Amino acid sequence: MSKSRLSRKLILKEDKKTAVLYLVQSPRRLFFLIFGVTLGLGLFVQLIFLPHIAPHLHHGFGILAGDDSIKTDAHALARYGSLMEKGWSGWRANRPGRPMESIGAVVYYLTTPWPFVVLPFQALFFAAASVCLFLLLRAFALSGSVALLAALPFLLSPSSVLAYSGLLKDALDYLGVCLFLLSWVAFFSKSENKGEILRSLCGSLFASAIISYTRPHVVPTLMIFSIGALGVALLSRSFHQRKVMGIVVLGILLHLGTFLILPKHFNPARTEVPDDYHPQGNETYTWTPTSWLPQPIDHLFNIISRTRRGYLFEAATASTSLDVHTVWTKSTDVIGYFPRAVQLFLFAPFPDQWFSSSSAPTSRLFRLVGALHMMLFYLSLPFLVLFIIFWRRSKAMWFVFLFCLTQMMMQALVQVNMGTLFRQRFLYQQILVGFAILECVRRLRTR
Repeated sequence: MSKSRLSRKLILKEDKKTAVLYLVQSPRRLFFLIFGVTLGLGLFVQLIFLPHIAPHLHHGFGILAGDDSIKTDAHALARYGSLMEKGWSGWRANRPGRPMESIGAVVYYLTTPWPFVVLPFQALFFAAASVCLFLLLRAFALSGSVALLAALPFLLSPSSVLAYSGLLKDALDYLGVCLFLLSWVAFFSKSENKGEILRSLCGSLFASAIISYTRPHVVPTLMIFSIGALGVALLSRSFHQRKVMGIVVLGILLHLGTFLILPKHFNPARTEVPDDYHPQGNETYTWTPTSWLPQPIDHLFNIISRTRRGYLFEAATASTSLDVHTVWTKSTDVIGYFPRAVQLFLFAPFPDQWFSSSSAPTSRLFRLVGALHMMLFYLSLPFLVLFIIFWRRSKAMWFVFLFCLTQMMMQALVQVNMGTLFRQRFLYQQILVGFAILECVRRLRTR
């Protein structure tokens, strides 16, 4: 190789390194880059790709066929019609669990009733979530560039494009979850800085409010993890300064008060199922209490069971649904299903489902995307185990890891449709993949 070509190659390599450093040294620059790319891709998908390049995947108005955005757009249009007829006097707050209907209706009313006008908000939510994820991974990474590398599977995933190019609530949910986890990672990392601790607690409360509006059934899990983390802090030596202890106690009181106000139920739309509905026939649903379990735990299992029946009521006939004949009538039934739930949230969709035949083009697309995700996740599992071993003394790591596992487990218990389970599990799985990439890079660099 000639000297000029070699020097030009070295200069290009150094320029790329400088560009990456320029991005990772300022989360603000990273945010604006992701926002711009996300908004551009969303507009491309809605205005060019679906209507002109892949019309067989196009439902109309820039929405993917078979996507949940169709239902959200219909509800947003109905609320938009009420606004057009009655003005702001016709506005009413939407119930938790459907944020994009409210946002879409208002944006339609202020601009034009086309889904692409909501994309700036989707790009805003996704960019903010991506920066929070980057900062979360940065707490465990060798450098900012390694943290950015670990976040790439989330940033470049086709599932992410589906999340922000339509009217799904996923991008807003990603923001809430990433901010919640980042707040608690910062809380455990800045145990002697009163200002940082206070900011972390405020971030946790704000993130909890977001999640309570996107997925209200997650609120009990948020409460358990938040109060548990603050309890661990009270017992930890690093938090034993008098002023710091005062802030931690204040945080416990604030979180308890906030969680009493936030919606903390499983989505009622999923639990309002006729008692005579049973996937195996017309049998009356009766919950049998378990005497040896505390009543609150038994009641929680009852809610989980009714929520699962709600999903069965909606999706029992879907081609991607699994275990549609599994119904629980007592807590021991739910506990007995735990091993199967672990199998589902870790490994489903299974390899025999990746390329199975389907008449719907969108189903084939979703299955291909799922296959790519699962192959990456399978490959990352050994490095994830090594990452946990390396960071086993880190409270922040255990908080993030256990929260992700709990959320995936809960979804596997109640969700019977693999497509919906895959979508709701996506972020938590990508965080674990990010951890595995961090460990892989660390081992390569320390060899």
